[in-house]
Amino acid sequence: MDFTAALKLIHANFFFVDIVGLSDISMSTKTQIKKIETLNKCISECHAFTSVPKESLIMLPTGDGCCLGFLQGPELPLLLAIELHHKLDEYNKAKIPYLPEDVLRK
Repeated sequence: MDFTAALKLIHANFFFVDIVGLSDISMSTKTQIKKIETLNKCISECHAFTSVPKESLIMLPTGDGCCLGFLQGPELPLLLAIELHHKLDEYNKAKIPYLPEDVLRK
């Protein structure tokens, strides 16, 4: 019997992301949910994510992160990683109180 005729292979390039330390028992469930929602919001605002047709994207939630399979090319997971890095950097900088320049030099 020829099994190759029944196979339909899909080539995807994957992006994996995980929130480190989210399962810490000292963190409230409300805080955990907020962190997951923030990550999902940041991903959904990235051009590398929004520019891909939904039928060309495999989305697998992992609880404290996700796995995204891009069917259109290997550059998209990399572009998403770069964009997400910048978005999370902006988000984190906004949460840190402003310090005067002379304090940072010490």
